[in-house]
Amino acid sequence: MDVFVSYTGADEAWATWVAEVLEAAGLTTTLQAWDSPTGENFVVWISEQMSTASRTVAICSDGYFASHWCTQEWTGALAGKKLVPVRIEDCALPAVLGTITCRDLHDVDEPVARRKLLEAVGLTRPARQSSGFPRHAGATAVFPGRLPDIWGPVPARNMLFTGRDQHLHALHHRLAGDSRIAVGALHGAGGVGKTQLAVEYVWRYAAEYSLVWWVDATTSTGLVSGLAALAREPVTIFV
Repeated sequence: MDVFVSYTGADEAWATWVAEVLEAAGLTTTLQAWDSPTGENFVVWISEQMSTASRTVAICSDGYFASHWCTQEWTGALAGKKLVPVRIEDCALPAVLGTITCRDLHDVDEPVARRKLLEAVGLTRPARQSSGFPRHAGATAVFPGRLPDIWGPVPARNMLFTGRDQHLHALHHRLAGDSRIAVGALHGAGGVGKTQLAVEYVWRYAAEYSLVWWVDATTSTGLVSGLAALAREPVTIFV
């Protein structure tokens, strides 16, 4: 196996995009979201995959470096001289990685991010043109590095959010159908984390939508003003 992809749950969209790009380029990859067997100890499984992989691509973010388990993964890969770090946000790297070359996939468009990823694993040499490679029309993975063209006013992401993947996946499944109208309702007592779950969903799956607009419907005034603000946004209509 060529590459093990190490990531934290909040960055799963990046991990699957990275794996798909590498596999399209001819490498074999393994990551927990696709390959972890049901009923097995995932810690033991990850250790086995990292031992057999030629390289470990670490999806670096603030959440990744805050994770205890991810720290075990990237430090183990570093000790084995197999670590390939790629940053998906402008996060600080631990001091021990100060002498390790790291590729940044954030704040660039998909073709440039794709090129930088292939450079990181040694499949291509750095491009000598500033515009990067032309867009690959056959790409099927959703590029997770962009926000929708119409976006706002979404609350800041809680970088300490953890767990609740089952609820997030269920909500994503409910809203990801082919129907033009889909409703996903979060219910529960006050203070159980409904708003934080909604905020994390919006940030985690933002790239899959062309428009995301946060409306505070606690009061009728907030609802009306929120929708009015959306109505003032410029919208391009294709006929």
